[in-house]
Amino acid sequence: MKRTPFKQTVFSLPRRITLNSRVAAANSFREQYNPLINLDLNRAKALLHAAQRGLCADLQWTYKFIEERDSTLLALVERRAAALLQLDYHCHPCPPHRLPPGATSAEAETHAAALRIAYDRLDNLREAIEFLALASFRGFSHLEKICDANGDVTSLSPVEQWHWTRKTLHSPWLYNPAALQTNEGVALDLSRFVIRDVPRPINPLALITYVRKALSQKNWDAFIEVYGIPGAVVIGPPGLPKEEEANLEACAWGIAEGGSGYLPHDSDVRFSESPVEVGPFKEHLRNLDEHLVLAGTGGLLTMLAVSGAGTLAGLAHQKTFEVIARGEARKISEVFQRQFDSAILDAQFPGRPHLAYFELAGNEDPDAAEVIDQVLKLSQAGLETDPAQITEKTGYRLTRAAPSGSKVGRDTRQAVEFGPNRNPNPNRLEADAT
Repeated sequence: MKRTPFKQTVFSLPRRITLNSRVAAANSFREQYNPLINLDLNRAKALLHAAQRGLCADLQWTYKFIEERDSTLLALVERRAAALLQLDYHCHPCPPHRLPPGATSAEAETHAAALRIAYDRLDNLREAIEFLALASFRGFSHLEKICDANGDVTSLSPVEQWHWTRKTLHSPWLYNPAALQTNEGVALDLSRFVIRDVPRPINPLALITYVRKALSQKNWDAFIEVYGIPGAVVIGPPGLPKEEEANLEACAWGIAEGGSGYLPHDSDVRFSESPVEVGPFKEHLRNLDEHLVLAGTGGLLTMLAVSGAGTLAGLAHQKTFEVIARGEARKISEVFQRQFDSAILDAQFPGRPHLAYFELAGNEDPDAAEVIDQVLKLSQAGLETDPAQITEKTGYRLTRAAPSGSKVGRDTRQAVEFGPNRNPNPNRLEADAT
């Protein structure tokens, strides 16, 4: 019998109805459920295995609680997001050497202006960037494009991860309106979303680490309960009459529990001691934290808090998160370029190549020493550099030394004003700090 091929229906929500407006009711049952209760290693492994088969709801709900309760993971999320949000965004026209045949710099600037208007229209760009950054921890993030009556995107609304599912690990995303642990969902028009997938997220390691830390902390608490307040054993005096043993036992119980009382002569009190001088739990918890921080910082740090923080160590931590932010900014910029910029440019300039792009990056000042070194190398190669450009890059006001053997004298420096109609060719350039 010939089988009828399966057809997947793609639903498109009305423009004025958003997924966010439907999420609150669906979340009501999850808000009564704490996934950390009875969470053990077997449960954690089952959640991770289910996610490999596309069932993401329970795992993503568990991630939310761990991010809120594990101090190390919370610090990683906050510090990475803070470093990323300090970066500014720009909409650049393509530089002249990258323009395709037939395109002009003026056309590229028009494309860049259209992108600037589109991004300035968004009322939650920073929130959207932070939510996309969470994909580094959770594995994926979805932003829904919210449009006004004119069809212009005015907001990028986060849709929580537990509302998404897949048939398999790499199949298209399906919307899971009831946030159930299922592979069944609604196929939506994914062009209405900005989606970021991360192949190697941090939270799977954080989940296992959290469970092991909880077990270690539980054992540490039990250890402290036994040995934190030393127990006492009362030894009665030799030759104690039988009729006095009951009175001695009553007094002994009070003293053993931390009270005071009277004991007969030659009685003794001995306190229990810890089987080891220092329990292994603190070092075990520290080791687990180091593994998590190592993954969360790409191997650049092992701990978030070390001695010397605020001086050299504190500066090293700051630089580490700045490096991470710049790398993540490039990845997020590419997501916007593919899934947001393309739609804007296709709509306003149909049939034309894309001549501008969004970039999330810091306004980094160039290092003056590096600029001067590059100018020197260019000069040695027989190439001239515009002095005005050197001043702009370094902040130095430039003067030209008098040529050797001139009437002015070898050690006399003559200030030179570099105007647009002058083309000086100095033997050497000297810099005075402004």
